[in-house]
Amino acid sequence: MAVPDQRSTSENMTSWRETVVPGAGEPTALAWGPDGLLSVGWHTAEDGEVVYVYDPAGHIIGDLEPDGLVHALAWSPEGRLTVAGGDDGAGRGFATHYDPSGRVEHCVLPPSIERILSASWGADRQLALGGEIVDTTGGVVLVLDEDFHQEAVEMAVFGQGVRSISWSTDGLLAAGVHDPGQGRIGVHLWNRGCYGAPAGQFEASSPYPQISLAWSPDGILAWGWNQQDDDGRQSAVLATWDLRTGSGPNTADKYEGWLDTLAWSPDGRLATGGWRSQPQGSGVSVREPGGVTLTHLRNFPARLVSWAPDERLAVASSGADLSIFRPST
Repeated sequence: MAVPDQRSTSENMTSWRETVVPGAGEPTALAWGPDGLLSVGWHTAEDGEVVYVYDPAGHIIGDLEPDGLVHALAWSPEGRLTVAGGDDGAGRGFATHYDPSGRVEHCVLPPSIERILSASWGADRQLALGGEIVDTTGGVVLVLDEDFHQEAVEMAVFGQGVRSISWSTDGLLAAGVHDPGQGRIGVHLWNRGCYGAPAGQFEASSPYPQISLAWSPDGILAWGWNQQDDDGRQSAVLATWDLRTGSGPNTADKYEGWLDTLAWSPDGRLATGGWRSQPQGSGVSVREPGGVTLTHLRNFPARLVSWAPDERLAVASSGADLSIFRPST
């Protein structure tokens, strides 16, 4: 079996150490656990769908066989891994818990849900699932407790599937959707326990389905999407909203290229994965707290990014190896 190797890179006066882990196919989902384990969903030509669990050194220590194509991975605070997705052969979404003890628990989802596209565990052990409804262009949000019992009614939202979902540390739930009929993306917000009409909503025009959002540890919501300029060029837009002050939304960045995913580190750094045409092509950018300094880590497109509790950054790209970056001190 191929083993991880290490490289180093530096830019913007910041040095990063890179561990390169052999890829296993097309990456579909990526998430760090609270104990430093990394889970990656892969679509492989030979074995179909698989989820590998890696130790902190990048070695595979476990593999899971999901019920279909994996769209989302999420770890609970106590270390249970939720694997969710769709296209399981029966036109139904799925969500499965894998307990550290080896116990496997399958969630019985409403039959109206065709696939689960996003998942997020809250600090109070609530699980939010974002999905797509069968034979419609509607999205749906489910809120479950740690035993998969449904705590909220199905919250239908506009758009074609809830593609990104995230809890704040204060229990505010954010969901990102795309409405192809109207050519727009939207961010919906709900207060803890109040899962009727959204408490807030942001919208922007976009012909592209991708939207990614995440809460920072101190209550800043960031979301990114893609637009088409008047000259036909694609550009990525990054916006923020500060829960503490209520200010925003503010456009934090706009650049030629595209954005696939974003993620906050425990110390408030924001990583974006996708492609930035300048400077000289970059797949991953890390924005330091305060939003001024950018560090560019990759010179080819990146699809998925995720931060570990100890500040390591995992990056997965189509047709490439898995990279784990650690900032040097």
